Amino acid sequence: MIDYTLDLTEAIRLGQLVPQMRPILREEIRAGMDEAGALLTTMVSARTPVSFGTLRGSIGFHLSGDPEQLMEGLIQAEATYLAGTSTHLYSNYVEFGRRAGRWPPTGPIELWAVRKLGIPWGPESKSVAFLIARAIGEGRSKGTANTGAHMFQRAWDEGGQTKLQRRMDQVAVRAVKRFAALR
Repeated sequence: MIDYTLDLTEAIRLGQLVPQMRPILREEIRAGMDEAGALLTTMVSARTPVSFGTLRGSIGFHLSGDPEQLMEGLIQAEATYLAGTSTHLYSNYVEFGRRAGRWPPTGPIELWAVRKLGIPWGPESKSVAFLIARAIGEGRSKGTANTGAHMFQRAWDEGGQTKLQRRMDQVAVRAVKRFAALR
């Protein structure tokens, strides 16, 4: 999950100095936050491991707050349910991995084994799910099960924060250009 707030004091101060610009500033702040959220969502999705795309497809953006005070953006996996597991909860395991000592639920692993490995549904798929869950639980899995994919953190660190700030730095400039065009 990426939860970010931005300093909008420059835009707010501009709106206080030129009250006629407030509606334009509000629109530009919201548009900037929406663009930044869409960009970050795309960056996280591109870094999300894919089994059959449910987690990647569940990543979304929520915006809250007032453009004249404080706006908050949240990039996270939505609560989509599949095979008894919420992608919102599952995304934490994919992001951070899991420590050895506890077994993951076998239901989603069994579904993965049927879809990806072509194992027929039934006793064989249950057995394979059991073996995979045991390996993950004991810390013997290959891949990101125990270490995490860090798709949210990587998206933020690999340019997401910089691109978001660059876009928000354009808010006042865009608002001034729009305001000048009205005059």
